[in-house]
Amino acid sequence: MPASEEHAWQELGLDQEISAEKVNSYRGAAKIRLQHFAFNRNIPDVRTIRESHIKALVNTFESEGCLRLNPDNFVKVLISDEILQQSLSRQSLSETDLFEPGEPHMLDLPENVKLPVLHGKHRLLAAERFLWDKWWIAHLYSDDLPPRTQEFIEEEHPNAHTYCDGDIYRNIRYHQRNGNVDSEIKWRAHLSEGSRRDLARMEKDFKRIKRGLDNLLPFVGLWKSLKLSYLGRWLSVLCPEELTRYLERLYRQCDNILGGYSPEILDPNTVTLLETLMPECSLHDRALIEEMMERRKIFPTLESPSDRQVILNRILRTSGRILSLHTFTRDFIYFEACSIALRKLLPHTSKRTVSSGFLHSYKGINQHPGLCRIQTEEASFNHHFGSSSINPNIGYRQLFLAVMRDFPVLSNLAPYRDVRKLKPGRHGTESESLFKLAKLAYELGFDTPQVKEIRDWAAPNQDHAVARDFLQQVRPPTWYVVDTKKAEDLTSYIGENLPAMARLRAAHGRPRFTTNLENLSKKFRCSRPSSKHYESDRKFLYIDVMYNYNPVPQAYATSLAIQRDIFVSYFGEYDLPPLSGEPVTEDRGSSNTARVNDHLLAGEWEPDQNTEYSSTDEYLPRGEDGLGSLVESGIRAEQASPSFVTASISTGSSAAAVRPETYDLDNLSDWAWDPHDTAMNEFHAVESRRPSSTVKQILSEDGLIVVYAWERKEYAKFSTSPQQRSVFEKFTGNLANQEQRFVLIREDRRVVGWAKTKAVGPGGTITTLDRPGPLQIH
Repeated sequence: MPASEEHAWQELGLDQEISAEKVNSYRGAAKIRLQHFAFNRNIPDVRTIRESHIKALVNTFESEGCLRLNPDNFVKVLISDEILQQSLSRQSLSETDLFEPGEPHMLDLPENVKLPVLHGKHRLLAAERFLWDKWWIAHLYSDDLPPRTQEFIEEEHPNAHTYCDGDIYRNIRYHQRNGNVDSEIKWRAHLSEGSRRDLARMEKDFKRIKRGLDNLLPFVGLWKSLKLSYLGRWLSVLCPEELTRYLERLYRQCDNILGGYSPEILDPNTVTLLETLMPECSLHDRALIEEMMERRKIFPTLESPSDRQVILNRILRTSGRILSLHTFTRDFIYFEACSIALRKLLPHTSKRTVSSGFLHSYKGINQHPGLCRIQTEEASFNHHFGSSSINPNIGYRQLFLAVMRDFPVLSNLAPYRDVRKLKPGRHGTESESLFKLAKLAYELGFDTPQVKEIRDWAAPNQDHAVARDFLQQVRPPTWYVVDTKKAEDLTSYIGENLPAMARLRAAHGRPRFTTNLENLSKKFRCSRPSSKHYESDRKFLYIDVMYNYNPVPQAYATSLAIQRDIFVSYFGEYDLPPLSGEPVTEDRGSSNTARVNDHLLAGEWEPDQNTEYSSTDEYLPRGEDGLGSLVESGIRAEQASPSFVTASISTGSSAAAVRPETYDLDNLSDWAWDPHDTAMNEFHAVESRRPSSTVKQILSEDGLIVVYAWERKEYAKFSTSPQQRSVFEKFTGNLANQEQRFVLIREDRRVVGWAKTKAVGPGGTITTLDRPGPLQIH
């Protein structure tokens, strides 16, 4: 007998067996109160419960009625023969009564009995919301029904919604793990031919991604958003390390939130409501989550108030965005575009993953032994301590950030349009950006034939090459008859004048991960930024910013915080090695210096060689010993003369020693600053050349604490209310941890300097602090 014919007979035999088992186990139909239907089972449900489907059924019930007596709308459940007989006897009914035509009998079940539902869960959940008399009609099957027949009943109903990709993948893996070959094959048949091929490829060659997905299988609520149509692209991008890192971060979040609880309490609607929120840094997101938990919009099946509080506290501690398979898909579109652009620096025939390709192409050229180059601006670098293992890993991450800064030019992906629907612009040409990328790779120690080819192409005169490429784009030779002589003359003219026409714009301001001004919509909380935010974010997409993340909580997370979170989702958190103290070029101004700002304190003084500073990892702890206590103790200090004598402090650096200057605060000019026009708890630029005028205006305001960065001419204001104390302490603590120094100017117009573990007070008294804390004035 041919194999195909034999298979057909086997299928026919299986169909007959299942039909016989259904008939033998069928016990009739009855009305069942909704409280007796149970959805949780020991095997995974083949379909994910969808809130949208439940709402659609409720709308249908409202407009057309629920038609409970229509047999097509009956649900199918399992029941113990013993329970069934007891209930029938109590009501003086027989088994045959459940087979009578017409309206079925109401079956009065014991209070604690739950009937596992094989099919009709969405219909029952909709009925729970819509009906006042809580019952539905069910087809009853004996609970000794074989598992394969139960699965058949779960899948056969004609009114069921189609399976989502997550349902299909979960069921494939479930039957694969349990050795149910026939069921596994049946579920694979739900996929397209291309998806089946991609799935087989992942199982064979990309086991790391498969393990990452398998870790998420217990969290059924996640899987509604899985898109298997992206599977081939996940594999083709050749970045399994980065994709797995993202999936592992998602798993850690779920495990941290649900550890000790059943994963089943995480439903799809809860996932949808929580994804992309950032409760750790956004006060708005935090309040929204608290409200949703209180109103039972999230985790609705969790009954205990104490358990709900435990879960809430865990959610609020989540670092970064709350991830999901939806964010995984959306972020991948952005990641893929950047990765494809970066692969232009690797050999085209390489079979290595992208990260492995760069690690193997690291040659250590242009590097100093024991040091690592960190790019801080387009043309500025710092030297950090490094090694042959640290440098290529950090360098690869820096190259990816470089692509993120120029992704609209290097890829086919454009930023999202802003609300006004203006078409995003492109800055520069692809050849120019690609040359910058290859040049950066070479400066970071990477060398490949592609890097050399790109550098050699533009090396004779980069500006001429960029001009030639631009002219070919606006007048492509395939469309136009080009006058070669005029084209070369114009190329030379543009190339020669470009350097004189423009120079690199210096970065202004500081990276801001939070704001009180704009709440980003969900669309802009994943994937690429909008055109407006791309322009403001790109100047901060450097690794020293990405790995120096200590946001002061404010109302909303910024687009930069989203971009940073996408980056660390794929590349992980990383502790940069410390600065070596040798900047490669003129840097934008590091805060890692031990000098007291000479714009505030003028004049020479001799250092006290006996006064030393001890190093510490955290200079400004929160709580009772934080800077808030320093401010309070300073203001409460005894009134004294505002005059100063020289005080000596050794700063532990080569910076010139300086002494405090006494300012006459009663004879100062006005300056441009209105404290009521600016947002709280963040830095703002001011227009003033005299620090003393800044001091005067600050002291004239009631109910405010103002931090002024003299070198950058920026200020941040804070409320003195007790509720805002933690915000102020965290803000200044972050500055102190960057080795910033503070000067406290009190209402009595005395200046108090504070640096690491030494403090200077009036009269030249130096107070040594065992640890940072309240200043004691002698």
